[in-house]
Amino acid sequence: MIFRKTFRSQINLKIQVKTTIYLVVILMLSMFEIFASAETMADKAQTALNDMKNLNDRDLLNADINWFKGGALQMGNTPKGTAAPFEWNNAAYKTETPWTAISPWFVLWPGTNHKAKNVRVKIYNIKLYILDKYTNKWIKLNTNFGNPTWARDYPFNFTSTSSDSSARTELDGRISYKLNDSFFVIHGGIPRIDLTKYVTNPLQIKAVYIAITTQLILNDASKDNDLASAELMLSAGADYYPNMDVKVANLNGNYVPMVGSSRYKLVTGNYPTVHYMVTVDPPGAPINTSEFTKAGGKVAMKADDFFVFPPPYLGDLTAPTAPTSLSKQSMTKSTTFATVKLVWSASSDNIGVVGYYIYRNGAKVGITKSLNFSDIILDTAKGIVYKYSVKSFDDAGNISASSNYLNITY
Repeated sequence: MIFRKTFRSQINLKIQVKTTIYLVVILMLSMFEIFASAETMADKAQTALNDMKNLNDRDLLNADINWFKGGALQMGNTPKGTAAPFEWNNAAYKTETPWTAISPWFVLWPGTNHKAKNVRVKIYNIKLYILDKYTNKWIKLNTNFGNPTWARDYPFNFTSTSSDSSARTELDGRISYKLNDSFFVIHGGIPRIDLTKYVTNPLQIKAVYIAITTQLILNDASKDNDLASAELMLSAGADYYPNMDVKVANLNGNYVPMVGSSRYKLVTGNYPTVHYMVTVDPPGAPINTSEFTKAGGKVAMKADDFFVFPPPYLGDLTAPTAPTSLSKQSMTKSTTFATVKLVWSASSDNIGVVGYYIYRNGAKVGITKSLNFSDIILDTAKGIVYKYSVKSFDDAGNISASSNYLNITY
């Protein structure tokens, strides 16, 4: 009896030890995941800071000697007329009244060694956040899917407007642009956004944050691949507007002051590149002085605060759940094409689902915020089977597992 009790005690002790070791390991792994996530957030925050304080990756082709050599701030986090630069001569708007509109933009500029002529640049996923100084919470402004809605070719140094850029919608729904034969600069973005829909008073903005994703692709895959001879750089930025209705053409100088702009960072073809603009000090003093800065006003948040309060998606490593119940709602056939309407049930995410990618036979054919999508099939041969699936994604770019697969026969 004593032997059995001792034996059982030894077994129980071993089980307790193993259980303790197991729990310790699980705890260490959990701590490691938290640490890794924090590291990732810190790395991304540092990259954003570097896009403001570092110099351009390469020399800009035909750029004026006074053109930006790196990141720069102008009005920064202070949308009011007295923070506009002295040389912006529009007295009616240079008051203490808050400005109520903002518009994110990009400038795509070739470097001095750019030679490629069979390349395009996908520009997408434009994000715009503002930090509320009272709550220290980032507010995401609606940029839809972040695709640019306008872009124009400009002669170097923006001496005059040329023409609309050669925009093309790619198979994944993203927009791409190609420089013209003169390698003119491409300037584009999305329409102005009403700040008063997000904050009671625009002067409660503590910081502005913009992220734009790019990738180099071939213009014509059947022609020579000259991606290696491309030297294209993008700067991300934004402009403030006194209000949603003011016409720039009616302003002296025909422009509005900018929030700020990032350095010109190389666009690559091997992987997407994210370009960041954030109103953080450094880069230091604004490029132009104003009544506000002359009186000691600050238009930037300290870098230390940015690391304490980074945009939440920077550290988000959690993918949304997979969409479910993918099914065919309807199918309409004609002699030359067919339209298939798909429906599914929503995904969920720790921060928020942004949208859904739709795939046909493994290739991405669409993107939507809705829980339905209509796909047009141009191949009308009878008996062909089309395999559909849907994945969700969040603001950090995390993509879910696939929904169930749906086979549709034409």
